[in-house]
Amino acid sequence: MVGLSPAAYLDTLHSTWLTGIAKLYKLRPWMYYFFVGNRQFLPVMEWARFLVPPRIWSYLGQVMFYHLFEWSTMWWDPTFLPLYFQETPSVGSTRNLAQWLQHANTGKFAKHDFMCENENSKRYNGMTEPPEYDIRNITCPIALVYGGRDKLIDVNKLCSKLDPSKLVYLKEIKEYYHMDCLAAANAHELVYPELVAIMNQHA
Repeated sequence: MVGLSPAAYLDTLHSTWLTGIAKLYKLRPWMYYFFVGNRQFLPVMEWARFLVPPRIWSYLGQVMFYHLFEWSTMWWDPTFLPLYFQETPSVGSTRNLAQWLQHANTGKFAKHDFMCENENSKRYNGMTEPPEYDIRNITCPIALVYGGRDKLIDVNKLCSKLDPSKLVYLKEIKEYYHMDCLAAANAHELVYPELVAIMNQHA
């Protein structure tokens, strides 16, 4: 199993915008769903994308992600930025984001909290709070790569929850932000060769 900047456990949210959204979900879940979307994440983006010129849309996507997650595209190939962000933000489930915000609020990597003890009890065999995932049950070899400038994730907490005998590879790239392990122009030099070697070794 390979994890690139794995966001199972979140670090302290540094973004004022993201902190506000997380608090809104915790205090007024109905208001969160009202603004973000009941089922689909920001459905207004579906038609807005066709009204805004592609380059402007791409730039707005970059600005949004910078302010929400405080990561930079400084290591990306600038010629690919319009392509990367032409579908950003993309369609997704509102509940997925809600669960991620739940992780931010509780510091736990757990199943979805329905914000109702009765509903949780029905879903989780009488438990009024969602159970945490026991990631020590992961039995395959695990390789993790993350950026030293990544302000979203808490790698130390993640590693403390894993079975140490299964963590076969851990690498920090000090200059990388959250998405750089995937999108940086030099990821093919700093990330992929070693991961391929690890996968071949444990195949």
